[in-house]
Amino acid sequence: MEDTCCNDIFRWRGIHENEDENVNYRVPELRAITFSLYFDNDMPEPRSTSDTSSKKYNELLLAYKQQKEVYLSKNADAKENSLLKSFFADSLGQCKQNIDSLFRILTYNLEKGQTVTLRLEGFASALHNQKYNLHLSKRRIVSFVNEIKAFEGGKFLPYIQNKQLIIIEVPAGSQRAKNKSSNPVYSFGACLDRRIDVNVQIQ
Repeated sequence: MEDTCCNDIFRWRGIHENEDENVNYRVPELRAITFSLYFDNDMPEPRSTSDTSSKKYNELLLAYKQQKEVYLSKNADAKENSLLKSFFADSLGQCKQNIDSLFRILTYNLEKGQTVTLRLEGFASALHNQKYNLHLSKRRIVSFVNEIKAFEGGKFLPYIQNKQLIIIEVPAGSQRAKNKSSNPVYSFGACLDRRIDVNVQIQ
């Protein structure tokens, strides 16, 4: 991930637009999309070594957004605060929109009979040791899988069961953490480290 707060809108490859008379939005036919989803410190299930969680990502996202003023109050540096403001407005602000767009794209392509593979790679900041962070990054992945499974009362479950929608979970812990700030929780760098990267391949 780059040290920038504005790179989290879908990155599209191989797109052309296609009108579908049954929907009121334009759906891109594509081959791959990637984006990131971000998490508050030690969420979900703080101080746990479990690999699972009952939380859904959108509820975690809502709670995280409400922590903006706390994050700003923990940083006296003007540049750091500017980066954090942009992060909460842009990167964090884009997460729900990206999920909504993804679910429309999944619906469109799965109903057409396409096979879709979701690769979910989870990360953590370097605040804890790698063993703990592997559990944490796994829980972060699970929270998004819970969101997928709960969508519209389980709309995607039959596609998961028949392996038309394939979900690959890759917990990576803190092995790629880049934050070097002396503020291991509330810094901009730590915010970027705490995430899952979502890669979608459509065949």
